[in-house]
Amino acid sequence: MKNNSRAFGSIEDWKTSLMNLPENSFFELLRSVFGNIKSPFSKQRLMEDLTTLLSKTEIQSNINSYIDERDHKIIAAIAILRNPGLEEIDSFFSGEFSTSELHTILLNLEERLILYRFRSEGIMRLSLNPVLEKILAPYAEDSSILFPSYPRESSPPRAFYLEGRYMAALLAFILSEDCLFKSSGRGAEIRRKVLNDGEKIFPGMDLELLVNTFLRLGIIRQESQKVVSDKNKISDYCKLSHDERQIYWAAAVYLYLEEDFNKKNTDGKSEQDRFGDILAKSKRNRLRRIAEFFSRYRNYIKADSQYPETTLRRLAEILVKDDVKPVWESLFFEEKLIIHFESFLTALEKTGFLGISYQDLEDTQPENKMPESGKAVIAMDTAFSFFVYPEISFSNALALTSFCNINESTVFNLPISGKGAEKAGMAAACFTISRESAVRGFDEGMNSASMLELLEKLSGNRLDPNLGWSLREWETRYTEVSLSQGVILTLAEDRRYLSEAEPMASMIQRCLAPGVYLLSSRDRSEAADALRKTGVDIIAQPPSQTQTGRPVFRKTANSFLSLPSYESYQLPSMENNVSADKQKDPGRKIDTLKQKFHKTLEKMNLSKPERDELSARIERRMVLSTTQLETSIVRYEKLEARGLDFAGKSSIAKQAAESNSMVEISWPGPRGEINRSTGIARALEKKGNDSILVIEESGLNGDLSQVSGKTIRIPLEKISLIRRIKQSIFGV
Repeated sequence: MKNNSRAFGSIEDWKTSLMNLPENSFFELLRSVFGNIKSPFSKQRLMEDLTTLLSKTEIQSNINSYIDERDHKIIAAIAILRNPGLEEIDSFFSGEFSTSELHTILLNLEERLILYRFRSEGIMRLSLNPVLEKILAPYAEDSSILFPSYPRESSPPRAFYLEGRYMAALLAFILSEDCLFKSSGRGAEIRRKVLNDGEKIFPGMDLELLVNTFLRLGIIRQESQKVVSDKNKISDYCKLSHDERQIYWAAAVYLYLEEDFNKKNTDGKSEQDRFGDILAKSKRNRLRRIAEFFSRYRNYIKADSQYPETTLRRLAEILVKDDVKPVWESLFFEEKLIIHFESFLTALEKTGFLGISYQDLEDTQPENKMPESGKAVIAMDTAFSFFVYPEISFSNALALTSFCNINESTVFNLPISGKGAEKAGMAAACFTISRESAVRGFDEGMNSASMLELLEKLSGNRLDPNLGWSLREWETRYTEVSLSQGVILTLAEDRRYLSEAEPMASMIQRCLAPGVYLLSSRDRSEAADALRKTGVDIIAQPPSQTQTGRPVFRKTANSFLSLPSYESYQLPSMENNVSADKQKDPGRKIDTLKQKFHKTLEKMNLSKPERDELSARIERRMVLSTTQLETSIVRYEKLEARGLDFAGKSSIAKQAAESNSMVEISWPGPRGEINRSTGIARALEKKGNDSILVIEESGLNGDLSQVSGKTIRIPLEKISLIRRIKQSIFGV
């Protein structure tokens, strides 16, 4: 879908919008185009004449020649935002145009009949003139001017995104810590000793951020002062492609940063650091929801480019605006989610979205596959330690973390990548197997046979026999004394066949005694659902003796489903669609056209006020043909005065105060700085020999008509510039 498809309404809508103007505004506009209008007046006939005029090739060519860079930006923004309200477009250009500057540009585009306003659902919206679609469409379709980028010159920043051996090493490190946190409870801080030990192995890495990212991905969960891994979530994560893993990683980093942001803000919102709202009320699919947003955002970020914050913010705003779900999807996705731009930007930087690619760092081995027969990806150093080669696949690297620890002598330097750039990293990743690490693997449901099978395949059948003997001996001792916690299923002797029926069979973690089973499910209702699917209609669920208050994590068939595509709408092309001739020197054509009309003006017999007014119209690019100059009706109106022009400043201030018009003023501060203010002129007071201008400041929420309640009083003699701001002919 082209982005200008909704920026141009129908010609009838455009005519209706103009004909609904107040009589004075309507005829003032038409006189600026046609000059004297003969009576009797017919609005319908005048609109037909205007349509005919604007459809002429010469007129359209002149309108096109007048369009400059600022005009292009506004046209493209109206198209990409699809008929925005004033507040929305003011927010979009925040940091580039002040509210008063934007107001002036919009008024000028209205005078030139390039855009118009219409009211929809109580909001005054901007739209592009459909009669001029042929010449405006290239500007509307070219959004490159709104999203500037630059070739990357400096090295990209370090990113806390982990692949292959890096993630396996860190996961093994944190799983080996029995006291990872200072105290129990979610969100507890990591102990200082752990951070110090981690800094030796992983210098430069933000361990707090990485652990919290693992937690939000769900591949580990906190139990008291330590963490345990979730095999199902790890399996799901490994099934993802490289790009999908990075997307989910970025989403998890953002969740942590957002929670940290909300802790510092009592209401959880900040008008300054928020760029929008997208679908989300519940938190059930929050991670996937945010990952989907990152996935769409990533399409417009190039690794070899760097972007100003304005571009990054605008891209996010556009994707937020377009984030509308079908009804059926709203049943599964959150309805409203607040994205804090500060947290979002930090997540982009920390996870490599802004120019860091890890595509070729670790995963040279095909995803989720064992190495070719005889080809080793680990090398045994001793009977109980081994080195891991970069060729190991992501899933196999993470599988080792279940029963291996990272050797404390290993040093992992965070990689900095980029094509042709030197990669930092570990010279050798050394993992060890100890009694404690093996017990951790047994706790996760592995046995000595499965551990040895994995190691045999990864090493090319080059294991020391002592390792196998020790693992089996530790396993025997492990089964002699055990503690279990979880959902217990008991089956009478004649119902034990249910333990072999799916989906119940896959949920049984261990048979504790004949007819007594420990389930992998953490939720009794999930086990009950599985039993009903086997045909059981009566299920005993006596109340628990204690309530832990632990949150429930339900396992679906695949917790990380493929990210949905959104082919129904895409951001406009980032390529420049404007003609090459226009790009070369847009200002030259504008100046040439102005000079042509100024020469015509010089030959006309006019008074100075009339000549000044027509000259101002030429400068505002309102004159499209010499006929408009020759038939014009001139009503001179001074809008600006500056410096020592006290009479001019006094006249403008008086007119503005009498009509409560908007004014923009500038005056020097005590240190020579220039102060500026925009507001409604309320009065022109006399104080001795001084004239004091009273202004009620405005510009709240992008609406010049709203006042802040702050009143300023400033002598006219101190004002270096006063400009009366004309209001739109559409009454805003």
